[in-house]
Amino acid sequence: MNSNLKKIVMTALFAALACVATMSIRIPTPGTGGYIHPGDAIVILSGVVLGPSYGLLAAGIGSAMSDLLGGYFVYVPITFVIKGLIALFSGLVYQKIAKDSKIMNFIVTDDNKYIFDGQEVKAEDLENVVSQHAKDFPDGLLIQVDDNADHGTVVKLMDSARNVGVTSISLSR
Repeated sequence: MNSNLKKIVMTALFAALACVATMSIRIPTPGTGGYIHPGDAIVILSGVVLGPSYGLLAAGIGSAMSDLLGGYFVYVPITFVIKGLIALFSGLVYQKIAKDSKIMNFIVTDDNKYIFDGQEVKAEDLENVVSQHAKDFPDGLLIQVDDNADHGTVVKLMDSARNVGVTSISLSR
């Protein structure tokens, strides 16, 4: 699927999720006429998962739709702005934290090749490469795995990392 189309579909799904989560459970807040709801968690997650700009759109549209459908017409524009900004700032903070982290990133491609720092690494050199760079990446190892990669290829990289003392290993698609 085209990555831009996938991003648009995910944005629409997060907008719908924010709307439904906001409308499903409402806990009134005394003296304000407002309420708290699980939609706020979706607003923050949209910024983290979709990034600042698409998160802004998903959170703003979904939360504003909830106000519109719930009869809070006067709050629709301000809800769009406020919830959108919350998602924007959540996404920016997450990106800043992610950029500052010291995680070694490996990619396992669909044809079972290992990529580290833009260079292909041969299977027999994995342990050596991970060992050489482990001290530079104290936060662990992230393995980005293509859907068509063989299970054994990923396990070999995980075993190589464990053999040289890497204890924090995460997988991503």
